[in-house]
Amino acid sequence: MAARIVRLEQAAQKASLLMIYRGVFADGETYDPGNTTTYGGSLWHCNEATKERPGDASKAWTLCVKRGRDGKDLRL
Repeated sequence: MAARIVRLEQAAQKASLLMIYRGVFADGETYDPGNTTTYGGSLWHCNEATKERPGDASKAWTLCVKRGRDGKDLRL
């Protein structure tokens, strides 16, 4: 029973539901699971500890919100 409790506590620590916004992506920084960052005008969620840049076909990141259009085609 005690071993099961320890395993459950460890799993709960890994599966945090808290998202932490880390600001604009910075090269060389380590991002942990649950971190979010802005890169290229889009918002990205970190799935696993990484220093990789979002959007480089990495499984470490998931696109949350895609960059919007710039609005240059607006006509009044």
